[in-house]
Amino acid sequence: AKELLNDEANFQNNVNQIIDARTQLTGFLQQLNYVVKVYESDANFILVKVTNAISLYKFLMNEGVIIRDRSKMKGLENCVRISVGTNSENELLCRYLQKFESNN
Repeated sequence: AKELLNDEANFQNNVNQIIDARTQLTGFLQQLNYVVKVYESDANFILVKVTNAISLYKFLMNEGVIIRDRSKMKGLENCVRISVGTNSENELLCRYLQKFESNN
């Protein structure tokens, strides 16, 4: 029973970390000039409408960062799906997102 409680505590801790990271990442994304809209999310990813999804997707791929281009799905033109990672992964992503903004 003690082991089960520890697992539950670890699970809840991980959920809280994802929620905090998602909140921080959402706030960062909302400040970028090329972000049109950040959709509300209860998941471990964020759907983001940008001015040019294909350009952002290709730029991040060249930097070794994988996001999902959802532009071809009905109603999701110029939308990308960004997974919420660890703090260090999110910091790296944010640096590349700023670099993209500086280059465009």
